[in-house]
Amino acid sequence: MNDETVNPLKPINLKDLKEMENIKRKERLENGLKINKLTIKFKKSNFTIQFWNENENQRFYEVDLEECTNDYQLLDKIFQLKKRIQYIDEAGLIYGFLIILDNVCIEVFEKDSRELFQYGGFKLDWLKCTYTK
Repeated sequence: MNDETVNPLKPINLKDLKEMENIKRKERLENGLKINKLTIKFKKSNFTIQFWNENENQRFYEVDLEECTNDYQLLDKIFQLKKRIQYIDEAGLIYGFLIILDNVCIEVFEKDSRELFQYGGFKLDWLKCTYTK
């Protein structure tokens, strides 16, 4: 019996953990994130986060990130999303939206959404991929 059979859990170093998260982020940006029977996707060509039905053949809502240039506008979009999806799994879809938003912010601005919206007080320019204080 070898050591791996007895203890299958191996420590992961910070570099490997970061690489694993980068792979997951890129996969979510490419394929979307499934929440129950719905898929949340980022469409880079027009900077939208889209919500699709279970067969991914009908988009039923989208958030235009170009209209989310500061924390107030983002909060407004979250409340609009909540109202739009009130009979669906609200918590799951808002959570999924925030996961995709965070992935997009890291990809576009190299900062997570919390840093940009909650603490940063930045004004974002999605087309130029820049932000200012």
